[in-house]
Amino acid sequence: MDEHQIANAPQGPGYIVLEEARKVSKADRWTTLPERGTPASLRVIAWIAEHIGRTAARLLLYPIPAYFVITAHTARRTSYEYLTRVRGRSARVWHVFRHFHCFSATILDRVYLLRGKFERFRVTVPPC
Repeated sequence: MDEHQIANAPQGPGYIVLEEARKVSKADRWTTLPERGTPASLRVIAWIAEHIGRTAARLLLYPIPAYFVITAHTARRTSYEYLTRVRGRSARVWHVFRHFHCFSATILDRVYLLRGKFERFRVTVPPC
């Protein structure tokens, strides 16, 4: 980001300045967090999903968000802030767990979508 972009970046109470002098809204702060998953763990869950099945893979997802709720302090805090903002009241740890679990389930679903396994999904669109 050059000096002109920094000077013209949004400012105010809803924004923070990161070390690299880049302004990011508090709502978008999660995008600046480093990836914590490993390619090996993604390959393992993809293999389980493909060879054992979606139900087993979804059951095995539960330890993953639990691990991140316990160890990913910045992501957990950001999730709390987001959920509190959208719910209009305080978020609890189980809300954060469910938020992380939904994210994990979305990644799992992408495994099937990227492999063209569309038959595993039932999508209905109500008539207008």
